Parts: sequence; C-alpha cells; structure tokens
Amino acid sequence: MSPKHLCWHYYTFFLLVIAPLPILFSCNKDPLIKPDSSISTNAVMANLATTSNVRTGSILREEWDGLTGNDVSDIPLQTTPTSSSQLTALEGPVNNGSNYGDRMRGYIYAPTTGNYTFWIAGDDAAELWLSLDDNPLNKIKIARTLSWTKVREWTKFASQKSAAIALKAGQKYYVEVLHKQGAGGDNVSVQWTLPGNMTETHIPGSMLSPYVAPATITGTILREEWDNITGNDVIDIPLHAAPTSTSQIKTLEGPINYKSNYGDRMRGYIYPPTSGNYTFYIAGDDAGQLLLSTDDNPANKKIIASTLSWTNFKEWTKLASQKSALIALQANHKYYIEVLHKQGGGGDNVSVQWTLPNNITETPIPGHRLSPFLPTLATSVYKPSKIINLTGAHDITISGESIIGGSVPAITLTNCYNIHITQNKLYNSTDVGIYLYQCKNITIDYNYFNNVSSGVYAEKTTSGGIVVNYNQFLNMAGPFPRGQFVQFNTVSGAGNSISNNKGENIFGQSYPEDAISLYQSSGTAASPIIINGNWIRGGGPSSSGGGIMLGDNGGSYLIASNNILVDPGQYGMAIVGGDHNSIINNTIYGKQQYFTNVGLYVNTINGYKITNSNVSNNKVNYYNSSNYNNNAWLSPNDVKPIGWDGNSWGAKIDASILPAVLMSYH
Repeated sequence: MSPKHLCWHYYTFFLLVIAPLPILFSCNKDPLIKPDSSISTNAVMANLATTSNVRTGSILREEWDGLTGNDVSDIPLQTTPTSSSQLTALEGPVNNGSNYGDRMRGYIYAPTTGNYTFWIAGDDAAELWLSLDDNPLNKIKIARTLSWTKVREWTKFASQKSAAIALKAGQKYYVEVLHKQGAGGDNVSVQWTLPGNMTETHIPGSMLSPYVAPATITGTILREEWDNITGNDVIDIPLHAAPTSTSQIKTLEGPINYKSNYGDRMRGYIYPPTSGNYTFYIAGDDAGQLLLSTDDNPANKKIIASTLSWTNFKEWTKLASQKSALIALQANHKYYIEVLHKQGGGGDNVSVQWTLPNNITETPIPGHRLSPFLPTLATSVYKPSKIINLTGAHDITISGESIIGGSVPAITLTNCYNIHITQNKLYNSTDVGIYLYQCKNITIDYNYFNNVSSGVYAEKTTSGGIVVNYNQFLNMAGPFPRGQFVQFNTVSGAGNSISNNKGENIFGQSYPEDAISLYQSSGTAASPIIINGNWIRGGGPSSSGGGIMLGDNGGSYLIASNNILVDPGQYGMAIVGGDHNSIINNTIYGKQQYFTNVGLYVNTINGYKITNSNVSNNKVNYYNSSNYNNNAWLSPNDVKPIGWDGNSWGAKIDASILPAVLMSYH
C-alpha cells in the first residue's frame, strides 16, 4: 500500500483567544447579485426537490409560535413549524399576534427580461433572500429591515431596497422571506419594480408557486437484481435473499435486452407534482407487477397494474391489466412504489409511465419524481468471507460479504474499474475497511463499517466515478493519520460523491480524526465532488480532528451541503485551502468538551490559498473548551467567502438535530 497522507491542521492557536467576529452589514451598499460559479446547480439539485415550472398563484408560509426575541435568528427553522398555509401574495398577515416567526418561501417568475429591484418592509425584523436559479442553496440576502417599519413602509432604511437584479422572462427563481415578530403590531411585505419601472405592491400570486421540501426527491430509485433465477413469473424472484447486485437508476425503467434468467425489483418513493387523479401503466417481458402504497409505508402497498404475459418495449395497451384505475394522489406527498420484473429467456424490458391530472403523460416516470428506498440490512444477509484483494478487476459486484480485516484492509482494489461494492459488513481491522488505489467508477453503497482504522480510503484515483453513498460507519479506530469515515486523497475527475452516509464515533470506543476529509482532491466546474446529506455524530479527543474538511493541502470544486453534525470533534466544518470550495446549508452543533474549539472556520493552511469560496446558509451552535459559544472564525488573511454574513451563528439548535439512533445496519 502506498504512503498515507493527511496534513496536521495548524489552527489551534485561536483556541481560546479568537472570538467569532461580529456580523457586519452595509446599510446602503448591498452588492448586485451575480451567478456563483462555485456552485454546480445540476449536481446539487440531485438532492433537492423539483417542481414543474408552473405558477400556482400561491406561496408557502410557515409559522413558529411562542418564540421570544425580535431577530430572524430567533426562528428555529430546523424544527417543524407550528402551522403552515398558502398565501396568494408575497405579504404576511397584519397584526397577526406576538412572539412568533414566519417564513414565506417558494418560486418567483419574472414576467419580462430585464433588471428588477426588490423592497421589503416588516415589523419587528425581516430579511429577503433570492437565488439566481431555482436552487435554494444558492440564495443570497438581497434586502432587510434594520428595525421595525410600518406596513409597506419601503424607505425607512436603505437596506430595505435591493440592488438591480437581472432576471429572465419565465424563469423560475427561489425566493424566501424571514420575519420575526416580538410584541406590538406586526407585518411583512415585499414589492418589486419591473424593467418598465412599474411597481407591484405587493408581489402578486400570479408570479409565485410554493416551495417543495428539500432532501426528498433525489432523482434516482433503487434497483435490485437477482441473477441465475429460472422461471418467468415474479413469484420466482427470491426477494428474501440478498440481491446479486444493486444500483441507482434515473427513471422507472429497467435495461433492455439485458440478459436472461434474472429478476429485479425497483423500489422507492414517488412524489406527485399536483393533486388529482393519476393513471399508471406497466409494460414488461416476461412478467411485471406495479405496486403502490397509500402513503410512504411499504406495508400498505397493493398491486395496481401487471403484465400477465410479455409485452414489447413500452407496449402499454396489449393487456387490460397493464393500466391502473384512477388513483387520487396529493401534491408533493411521498408514496412508496415498487416494480417487480421477472425475465426468463429472449428479449427483456420493464417500464412504468403515468398520466398526470392535466393529461400529460411521462414516459417513463422520470427521476425528478423519485427517491430510493433505503434497505435495512440484517445479519443473516451476510456470509463470512476472506479478505478481498483485487488488481485490474472490472465489471463485477461484491455483495453480501462479512469480512474481518485483521491487519489489512477488508477490501483492496488496485487499478480496478466498474465495480459495485454493496451490502457488505466490513469490520475489526487495524487497517481500513475499503482501500482504493488508482481506480475509477467504483460505487460503494449500503455497506456497514465497524471498528476499522478508516472506513473508505481512496488514493490517486484521478479518472472520477468514486461514489460513497448510503453507507453506515461506527467507531473509526484511527489513529492519526487514519480515523476518517471517508477520505479522498488526490481524487479527481467527474462523478465523485460522498453522500447520504451515517457515521457515529462513540467516545472511548473510537479515536477518529476528520469524519470526512478531502485532501488534494478536486472535482470539475461541471461536476464538483459532492459531500451531501451526511449525518455525523461524535468525535475527539484528537486536537486536530473534527467533522468535514475541504481543501486540505489544496483542491477545488468541492461542495459540502445539507450535512448534519453533532459533537464532531475539535471543529465542525472547515475550508483550509483551494479554489471554488463551498459549505452550504449545513447544521452543526457542538457541546463543550475539553478538546472542542470552533464550529466552522475558513483559514488558509500551509500556503494553499483559498479563492472563490462560498459559506452560506449554515446553522451553527458550537462551544469551545471554555464553554464559549465559538461558532465561526474567518482568518483575517482570507477573503470573506460568498454568503458569510448570511449564516446563522449561534442558532437555536442542540443535539436533537440528529435522532437518538443512527445505525440501522449491523
């Protein structure tokens, strides 16, 4: 195995002497919003909800009651609101009550192309955020009230007016209003001036549509395959056994003329874009069944359509049973869906389409309506196996293995490609769980790692396609320089991801370093390395280790978004070097421990200059070893990242942002 690298992080000098810098606002020099080239919208949107580009005439309003304080930072946005409703204009109620906070969010559509100016008014405090696309992660604060204003009092503060913002006709832009009310009268309103200097007070519902909750629609659905299975009926699929392979597919459609004697299952969740009656169709060869639940519980699934015999590819009308009855579904609700397909000999295919309430048919059902089912592994799934060490291997699946590593990695791949490692148990090794060296197109998902020095360590893999998603990690043993759930060391290229993993280090049973480390690793402008949706709990006592580190000894085009971290160690998240690296929409909490320091920081280390960084919309509540609320630190030698002043430092969050039990694999 080649040398293992991880730099020491020389930042402990500010442990007790540097307090978080105050957030400074300019009252009359709000910058013109420009597209942020550090964000790849296509990449990040895979983890965001998608809606059709249709104005619905309303926008979502969420309200949190019984809140003290007068600032928007007092709104507990990470918790479930007391109530929600739809508004027909970008304006809240007047004299609604006291001690509440509310958020209006959704999408706004420019009627003509040109420069727009926005204003906000509110009592007690209000902020207006806008994205230059439909991605909430790219939102930037464009206007705010410095104190209370009267209803539609637009000119009390210079900060209430945005700069001129160029928008395109018909395009969909994410918009968000935050409003906190203490006592006394209350109001919040938004107006805009259009390119022809016409002002609309307030912005009407005809220009709006409501927000769909994030982190549900992922753009894929789980496909499981069982090989070498005889028979032509779905009953012949051994669903009780571990599949031969699993994958994520981007539509509700299987491969065509793929092979013989196999069975497959596609399962996950479907999200109707509008409320109304839907009709489903299935086509397949040899046999197929389509099952749908009345909610997100698989136990409530029922067969709604089937093929009694084979059909041609997308032949929807051969058999009456292929078409479902009309099924009433609610917009943006989550419904469990499952497709069973059995192939014997000859050609093979399976596809599902649906007709929406507006009579538009989507063939097949696309990924932006879907998210995958996450299987819970049972011990009985695994079979004992010796360590695996492959060189030059390709086009294989490693699944269902229980491997004790001992003094070597449980799985080592060298110069390998097109390999899927899924649903394995890898444990008890003084080395790493999975080691990749000069590999490409390796997918590692749904595995369980326990008591290894690091979970996944990928080194010098420069051709892309390293995907580490949906795994679970318990107690990384280290010691330094190991101790990560996942570390990318000189990984580059397109299609790299570390997403939707769960990791926990129990103090006294582990000795972790950084939970996720990006060392001299780079994505591309079109395909950044995505570190999204990970749940991380536990760290320490390392004086240099923590949660998620970007740009260690350089690296570029790294996006860490929507991660939740609780007590991850000395620090929460950091950028320490590199170009176009982003920390967006994460939630970080840390209690006082003798090794804790700072929640989120940006500081060039070892001379790897930080450029074009974005640190925005994060919620941080972190206590250092002296029990000081040390939420953030920006080195005076570094340029302020985009969005820095829009983060919630000292957010009202605690350890409950993660559930009590993380691990479902064992």
